Amino acid sequence: MKKATDTPDIVKLFHTKKPKTLRAITRLGFSLNLIGIGLYRNVYRIVDTDYIVKLPKNADPDGIEHAKYEYDAQALIRSQRKYRILWKYMPDVSYYDETAGITLMPYYKPVDIGTKQARQLGCALAGAMLDVFKLVWKVNPGRSLDIHDGNIGLTKDGMPVMIDMGYFLDPNQTIPHGNS
Repeated sequence: MKKATDTPDIVKLFHTKKPKTLRAITRLGFSLNLIGIGLYRNVYRIVDTDYIVKLPKNADPDGIEHAKYEYDAQALIRSQRKYRILWKYMPDVSYYDETAGITLMPYYKPVDIGTKQARQLGCALAGAMLDVFKLVWKVNPGRSLDIHDGNIGLTKDGMPVMIDMGYFLDPNQTIPHGNS
């Protein structure tokens, strides 16, 4: 397997080759390590890089839909000024394939790994972020945004980022694209 240390080449390769499966990604020459297992998707770190790939489990339609909800939530938040306070909590998405539900994005260090003290800090951070999101993001009563320490990562500068936003949108919510 090749060493994938040149970031622009990784992103360019995904945009050019448009891999649709785990096997297609490894055929591009990347080694992958499974680092996370969610309800709908698995997360793999591309070895020797600062990138991860989220893939629906077995190309499951629910996983593809979950990826779309996540991408649409991020697009909606980024497209509207009224959500500006939330922009800093959005992950960078380098590549997204709507038909396969594949997302390529930077690796963010999870806050839920480590000592009991780190776990408590992660839970406190999740609580604070949840409060901010609920103030700005209109959530139907009884609906969960799934904000917890396992879904928050840290940038290299230590800033918190939501690394899983698949439950941010109500499935019936319309996504207006463009600036407002």
